[in-house]
Amino acid sequence: MMEFLWILPEIYLVIAIIGLMIAQITFVGERVRLTVLIVLGVLLAAFVDLAFPYRPGYEKIFFSSLSIDEFARFFRLLFLALGALSVSIGYFSNEISKKDWPGYCIFILSGVLALNFAVMSNDLLLTYVSMQLLAISSWMLAGFSLGRKRSSEAAIKLMVMNVAGFAFFLIAAATLFSFTQSLNLFEVKALLMNRALPVDMAMVIFSLIFLSLCILLGAFPAFFWVPDVVDGSPTPNTLFLAVAMPAAGLAIAIRIFSGVFLVDLREVMDWEQVVAWASGLTMMMGALLALRQQGARRMIAFLFVSQSGFGLMGLLVLNVGGVSAALYHLVVLMVSFAGVIAGLCFLFNELKTDRIEAFYGKMSRAIPECGCLIFFLGCFIGIPPSPGFIGKFALIQAIMAKGWYGLAIVSIVSGVLMVTSFGKIAFQLVGGFSAVQNSNVQGGTGFRVLILSIAIPILGLGIWADAILKWTGESFIYLLR
Repeated sequence: MMEFLWILPEIYLVIAIIGLMIAQITFVGERVRLTVLIVLGVLLAAFVDLAFPYRPGYEKIFFSSLSIDEFARFFRLLFLALGALSVSIGYFSNEISKKDWPGYCIFILSGVLALNFAVMSNDLLLTYVSMQLLAISSWMLAGFSLGRKRSSEAAIKLMVMNVAGFAFFLIAAATLFSFTQSLNLFEVKALLMNRALPVDMAMVIFSLIFLSLCILLGAFPAFFWVPDVVDGSPTPNTLFLAVAMPAAGLAIAIRIFSGVFLVDLREVMDWEQVVAWASGLTMMMGALLALRQQGARRMIAFLFVSQSGFGLMGLLVLNVGGVSAALYHLVVLMVSFAGVIAGLCFLFNELKTDRIEAFYGKMSRAIPECGCLIFFLGCFIGIPPSPGFIGKFALIQAIMAKGWYGLAIVSIVSGVLMVTSFGKIAFQLVGGFSAVQNSNVQGGTGFRVLILSIAIPILGLGIWADAILKWTGESFIYLLR
């Protein structure tokens, strides 16, 4: 019974999902519905319960199928925050009707629940099941606007890519099971320390898992689903869709690589070269393709692809310095991307389009909202001295310490290209500032509170960068025990 206390935050989510389903079934036209407040309250309660655990330490529960460690705790807190940001931004968007709110919140909570179990899982089959639940929630969110053809297309494209990625993962898990007779990572690691995988089998397992990882991360050669899904889905949904799977993929990859490939594969296969090439190509192609986009959402999507290449650099190093930098970069990425999506929701509510040329002079009409959009976007791509720059600098420092100087140069060049895309949007927003005399447009007090609540954590990430990097580094140490 005590084991259930360790997953109390997830129990909160299950209760909330069931409650929302019952409330939707029994709804008879009440004027006042507190769906948003209830969902945010549940996410806050789960976050507080997880941030202040009953007792610190490291536990294996439910026959060692779940790990309650600092690594999992970091990602669980991250995903609860992601859920709260997604719900809050969606509330201020005109693209989601109020009658659809219960369904929207159910899909967000279900996705967060799946993410939490995926990052805690030590069993490859449980990981697969958790990711399938996440995929179903993501498909529903991508196709949430039933009347829009592009939304349905985004859901179908995401479904096809997910099915392919999970098939690769399942085949890899079955191949590993045929040799180890276990899907538990602790048992697999113990066996591989005494009995090496055959070279051919090791290469097949790595190739399949890495292809699955590339699909989840939106990395080369499987990154084209990201711009299509971000562009076709409702704007507020893109925060969850773009962040959830890459973050889960990175967490799963770090747990598997540190338990399997770090032990065995380096002696028979230079898998680091594969990761390095994928990282470099992802960064460059994302940055280059972003320059050609005329729509803000597709441009942001390709910039996000480039950011996935930076995340792969942490997997390439796979030591305390590299992983801590990758996790810090992920936190900054999520919060700053949330601010960017909030800004785009505001502009889309006013303009009904995301064409960049339509943004011309809009800062003169909405200085706080557009100013924050520029701030969030600058942090997202890593303009100095923002927290985004700190994360990228830490990643570049980690790979240079391992001798990957070529990859460091590629990352710097891609960063310069991303700044060019940033300038394209910023110029349109600021352009004609003194000439435009139209009446002011405001997002409202609630929206300004929202963007302020996103800006404050970004400032905190910069001020306490050392402490956060230390915490993320210590969380990775638990995986090496």
